[in-house]
Amino acid sequence: MATKMTASPSFLGFPDRLGDGRLPRVVLFGAGHGSTYPGKDSGGYALSAGAIRTASQGDAALVEHWDFDLGGPLFDGNPACCIDGGNIETVMHDNAGKRDRIEAKTREILALPAVPILLGGDCSVTIPFIAGFADKEPV
Repeated sequence: MATKMTASPSFLGFPDRLGDGRLPRVVLFGAGHGSTYPGKDSGGYALSAGAIRTASQGDAALVEHWDFDLGGPLFDGNPACCIDGGNIETVMHDNAGKRDRIEAKTREILALPAVPILLGGDCSVTIPFIAGFADKEPV
């Protein structure tokens, strides 16, 4: 069963790309699951990134206020530098394929260079995400 998780709004209303040829400094992406236990259905985790994005909508209008206690607005009056890159397609029980796609997406973002942030599902998304940093020191 393939799960494409793209129906939710973007995280905090961030765009999927920046204008004027600017490269993002931060790229968020989602993945529901990395490894499914034999005989189990981890499909429910596929909804997690969308749930996080939906929950962020209440604060989207306040994004400029998030760092007020640290001396200024989040983007310091400049255009946003974060994008929401959507989700990794997950296929139930294609554990190696899912892990490969998560790691490849992480490496792709790091090569921009940007900071990847993974909106996850189950705990198995962590290992391939961290594996994407293998050539980066220090983490």
